[in-house]
Amino acid sequence: MKDAFPPIAFTSVQEAVARASSVRMAEGIAVRKKEPGIQRGVALNGQRARDWLQVRGWRTTSMNPQVFADVFDASLFAYSRTWLGPGEYIREPRVPAGVGDRVSALLLVEGSARIGLGHAHSDFGVGDLALVGDYSMVKISADAPVALYEIVTDYTRIGLARYEVDATSGPHSTSSDYWPALASVLNQVFGSSAAVDDFGIGSVRTAVDSLLLASLKESSAISEQKRAMPERGLLHRARTIIRDEAHSPALTVARLAEHVRISRAHLHRVFAADQSTPLAEIRAARIELARLYLLELDTASDADLFDAAQRSGFPTVAAMRRALRRG
Repeated sequence: MKDAFPPIAFTSVQEAVARASSVRMAEGIAVRKKEPGIQRGVALNGQRARDWLQVRGWRTTSMNPQVFADVFDASLFAYSRTWLGPGEYIREPRVPAGVGDRVSALLLVEGSARIGLGHAHSDFGVGDLALVGDYSMVKISADAPVALYEIVTDYTRIGLARYEVDATSGPHSTSSDYWPALASVLNQVFGSSAAVDDFGIGSVRTAVDSLLLASLKESSAISEQKRAMPERGLLHRARTIIRDEAHSPALTVARLAEHVRISRAHLHRVFAADQSTPLAEIRAARIELARLYLLELDTASDADLFDAAQRSGFPTVAAMRRALRRG
């Protein structure tokens, strides 16, 4: 069997694991190791898979667990990529709360599952990253085989606190522009003959940590965009009302907030996010109306000016003139 992770196809995962296990049994070995801490081509099922998971800090409720994995464990960091058969997989806290500084980043690359971080449970899909501190429990539940990468690194070293990312948090959604690059670097590690004490392995760790941080930062940007979408909808609705109702003197900031069905403070925040204010946009709409009506006038009698002011939402001709002077 090759060291590189084979293409993942759900219909063939069980066959791949069984075939790999039979090869290992024929050779009289279950796992091919280059050195302690590095395991390439792990292929186990049943009790042997359960024992292997337990050594790595996981337990499973599956009656017949299946595992296919590659592992690269160094003293200060660790990487693994694993196929897991259907079932529930649980990792208890590794150290007392507030003691550890390590963090495990779990990246799902195939399949779908549910993930529990403490008391919170969420869907866990392709491209999602979940962070699990050493003092937290994680539970993954899958109805079908899944492929998962785990990156064990240092929370402080990677700089997560600087970006206000909790050591236990997620899932963080990342785009297909980022997580494949992270998986690709890890694949190179697993597919190579690299050892934990090789010269330059620290640079590999730096590259992985940098890509992990970039993925999480990009995830934060996606979350901000999602949070901003409702606000953009409110802004669009408010501007539509201004366009349609600017001619009415009754349109005030308070009335606009009522129409949009949000508070005045919320309305101001919505406009402030676009470097504007509701009052400024109401005035601008009325000025535009006034200019259009004044261009239509053949004369500039008091009656015509008063009519233009009224049709533009200004209470008086003087108010219209002041607004026009201000621009």
